[in-house]
Amino acid sequence: LRPQNAEPLLRRALAIWEKFLEQDDPRRSRCLRNLAAVLQELGKDDEAAVLRSRAVEFDRHPAGLPIGGASAHS
Repeated sequence: LRPQNAEPLLRRALAIWEKFLEQDDPRRSRCLRNLAAVLQELGKDDEAAVLRSRAVEFDRHPAGLPIGGASAHS
């Protein structure tokens, strides 16, 4: 799939993931990273950097989990 064709599909996937998945679902971070990679290939470096930052922040502190990353069920 060409990057210019992948971009709208990944944007749609991200919108769906953000609407329907739990806040701590790792698929959200993966989608952010995939979209960032495509945007980077398309020369949209600033937007790609923002999405990568969101993914890194998500990986550090997924919603609903304490900052240490352990769940209440551990």
